[in-house]
Amino acid sequence: MARYVLGPAELTGQDLTAVSPETADGAAPGQALVAVQLTTDGTRKLGEATTRLVNLPAPRNHLAIVVDSVVVGAPTVMSVIDGGILQIAPPDTLSAADLAARIRAAS
Repeated sequence: MARYVLGPAELTGQDLTAVSPETADGAAPGQALVAVQLTTDGTRKLGEATTRLVNLPAPRNHLAIVVDSVVVGAPTVMSVIDGGILQIAPPDTLSAADLAARIRAAS
């Protein structure tokens, strides 16, 4: 189990326009992801956050994804994300459909 020290939220539910489970192109059979579409403001915020994080040393270059006060992922920022759509792999304890439903409910 990892321990995280979280900073202020970079994005909130207000920065999302759509959330849905989907199968990723090129993914292993049966691997599902959650697609999150961002508002224009959310896209800008995520671009700024990933620009700031991409060159930091580990573990400071991780971006935590928090749903219902639980970190469901903390991927390493490898590049700037400025396209307005995120794909989140659900943790082993949740299906993509369940994670998408939780994100929608928290928005």
